[in-house]
Amino acid sequence: MLFPLNIPAMLVRLMYLVHAAGFVAIFAFFFIHLYLGTVGSPGSLPAMLTGWVTRAWLKKQHPKWLKEMEEHGTLVVYGEEKSSPHGH
Repeated sequence: MLFPLNIPAMLVRLMYLVHAAGFVAIFAFFFIHLYLGTVGSPGSLPAMLTGWVTRAWLKKQHPKWLKEMEEHGTLVVYGEEKSSPHGH
């Protein structure tokens, strides 16, 4: 601490307790966040690592966005050739 003698001992003990409780909470929520972002949402980890998602994942997670992209012709699916409007 910067000025340990200027702060009452009881307040210092309370600050240590609050600091430790904050660490425990952040530690727990980190692992919850990690689980929900990977195992809890299948297909999310490859999306984070590659930047690509499957059509099935997109349909399940963001159906309105998928429909909008299909309507505007802006959907690019990995491994699929984009067909031209003239059939060439």
